Amino acid sequence: MTLRSTDYALLSQNSYQQPQLGTTVTLDRVDYKPIDYANDPRTGFQATAYDHRNADGSHNVVIAYRGTEFDREPVHDGGVDAGMVLTGLNAQGPDSTAFTQRVMDKVKSDAAKFHYSYDITVTGHSLGGTLAEINAHKFGLHGETFNAYGAAGLGLGIPAGGHQVIDHVRATDVVSAGAAHFGEVRTYATQQDIDALSKSGYSDNAFINALPAHAPILGKIQGSAHAIDNFVPQSKLLGQSIISPANEERYQAHHGIVDRYRTTISKMPASRCRPAGKFPTLWLATPWLLIAPF
Repeated sequence: MTLRSTDYALLSQNSYQQPQLGTTVTLDRVDYKPIDYANDPRTGFQATAYDHRNADGSHNVVIAYRGTEFDREPVHDGGVDAGMVLTGLNAQGPDSTAFTQRVMDKVKSDAAKFHYSYDITVTGHSLGGTLAEINAHKFGLHGETFNAYGAAGLGLGIPAGGHQVIDHVRATDVVSAGAAHFGEVRTYATQQDIDALSKSGYSDNAFINALPAHAPILGKIQGSAHAIDNFVPQSKLLGQSIISPANEERYQAHHGIVDRYRTTISKMPASRCRPAGKFPTLWLATPWLLIAPF
């Protein structure tokens, strides 16, 4: 079975739930069994490995790294996301690579024992997408991410670009605009995105200046642009997945507006922050500290 972008999006969304190992999870008529799970209370890292058995006996194993979950791990996740921008490091990286290696070893052992072929891929939303990019690069895996913060901007020697990973982003999402991605970026724009950018001072006319970097861009664009719900079928936000030819074509038709906006975000100083409780709130460059995953 060739997994669809829809399958990866649904697994990324499901990774926010506590799995029951060995039980069947059905997502858009595809059955999976969670075969391994990680939960590090020190860093807040969580991930689930899902196994789908194909009709020919082969297996698709997807490692889904959980993204930022503020109602449950506000300090851990907020601290990690701030650290990605402020220091170029990722505190959950070591946990994620250890879990990935563990899953790979388990699948390899089981495949040899029971004589089946397999394919291991990675996925994740937000911070989880960053971890997916990191591990795809480290272990030579393929996968798909959703509104991830780009791993090529973490100072880990991970190159930008390529086709090993597909990085799906919504045009007005600020998190995914913050740093370069490992993989191929696919941008989708709704009419709401284009309208919001136009009202904020962006124009398809290259001679019209974009909104100054210090202006409250996010305040003019819905924070829900970051949610994983944007990418799943029957999206509560959009009515359907944003992943569609129409939304890709809309981005292409207005790429001047979108690219200018996302470039503005990527060039903003990450040090522009103010204290907010136990961890910093970063203006514009890191609004994911304020955005719920669903």
